Amino acid sequence: MLSVTPIVASEPNFEIYNELERRTLRAFFEPLGMGEKLTWIEYREHYGLAELPHAGAELLGGDHAEAYLVGYRWEGGYLPLSILFLRLKPDVKFGVISLVAPSLLSNPKLKTEIEEKVMKFFNENAEDLFHTVGWEKFEVTGMLDRPLYWREKPDQTFVSKWLLENNRPTSFLPVLPTVYPYNNPYSLELLEQIERYAKKGMKTLVLGCGSGLDASLLSLRTQTQVDAIDINPLAIANTRLIAELLGTSDRVKTWVSNGFEKISGRYDLIVFDAPLAVTENRPDDLNRFDHGGKLLKSVLGDLPKYFADASSRMYLMSRPEIDSYMPSALKSEILKAFTAGTNLGIHQIMLRPS
Repeated sequence: MLSVTPIVASEPNFEIYNELERRTLRAFFEPLGMGEKLTWIEYREHYGLAELPHAGAELLGGDHAEAYLVGYRWEGGYLPLSILFLRLKPDVKFGVISLVAPSLLSNPKLKTEIEEKVMKFFNENAEDLFHTVGWEKFEVTGMLDRPLYWREKPDQTFVSKWLLENNRPTSFLPVLPTVYPYNNPYSLELLEQIERYAKKGMKTLVLGCGSGLDASLLSLRTQTQVDAIDINPLAIANTRLIAELLGTSDRVKTWVSNGFEKISGRYDLIVFDAPLAVTENRPDDLNRFDHGGKLLKSVLGDLPKYFADASSRMYLMSRPEIDSYMPSALKSEILKAFTAGTNLGIHQIMLRPS
């Protein structure tokens, strides 16, 4: 907790950012519980600190995390510079999320301020800053990487073609911290398989939507509503952001759900880029790993209830061998097996004929 009394309440200064960066920051701040007004404390000359709500801190660092927004005094407000967070369990790890967007560094005056003063500030005041927020008593054992990708773009030709065929921009589509990015071999291989199957009018669900590009692309292909869910509120925010940027907000409906927990509909097509089932717990990257395969077993066990009919399909990215997770009512075939750091398979799953 802060060891000084908060004395300033103001909005973060977003005006110097470009329109895409403003949208990105607002999308990021909302699920963290940082609304239009933030309570700051003045910290040394030119700087301010604002404590994130507990739930927002846990989105960044996991259970038992604390976080602070660092701002730089600029033209009557605080310019967001970074978020510092500390995860306290199962071990103590520290993370920094830079909010210095590309447009800030294109402003010569501000670029000089950031490079000469801000970087120097972090280099020289880290120990005092830890003392101010009450973190000096913890022994940090490592770092957590939570980048904000301001200038991410789809890097596969077939995705760019998919967008261009639908008169959609192929410009920057940012990815928020902690969110599973779309430029990874797992998601892109899965999308390429789904593209061949998805048809106009198919009612579609994306389980674990991550950054949300697949939901928007599928809404363009099916020309109807796509439901997209994720357990991570920041993934929901990212999915909505990308839908806004691609003009698919009217077709992409998204909300927080753990697997099928808050799903009531039935679907022709269900897409699931599943976290990999692992035997050991890996709290540093919950987007990629499913301890004990509990989520995969739960999803496949419930899947028949969410198929519209016998022609419905799930396209699943997982390990090649999934028989131990499959209920007797389902059957699967591997459409493609490949290696990307580990052995993977794209499965087409359907109801077993009775």
